[in-house]
Order: sequence, then structure tokens, then C-alpha cells
Amino acid sequence: MQEEATNADVQDPETPDEVDPDAMTDTLRGLIAELNEDEKAALIAFVSIGRAITSDAIE
Repeated sequence: MQEEATNADVQDPETPDEVDPDAMTDTLRGLIAELNEDEKAALIAFVSIGRAITSDAIE
């Protein structure tokens, strides 16, 4: 039987811990800053569609 790796074994030490909301926010801001204008527009459209689908499901 293969032993499961613990999170500490596989997590990149350079990557902020996912449970730290400030680190996650900084990571997302950095990733978004690296996007070109077309990619940013696509991201906005994707998020808008997702929000519309979620709000329709709630109603």
C-alpha cells in the first residue's frame, strides 16, 4: 500500500499557506497583474457569468 504524502511534504515552501487570506489575496493580485488586457477582460467576463449563474440559482 502506498503511503499518502502529507501537505508539508508536497507544499512548495515558497508558496504562501492557503489558509492565510492576506497571502492568498497578494498571490491573486500578483497573478492578475501579470495578465494582458485580453486575459483580464476574459477573467472579468468569466467571473460575471459565474456570478449571474450563482444568483439565478439562489432565486
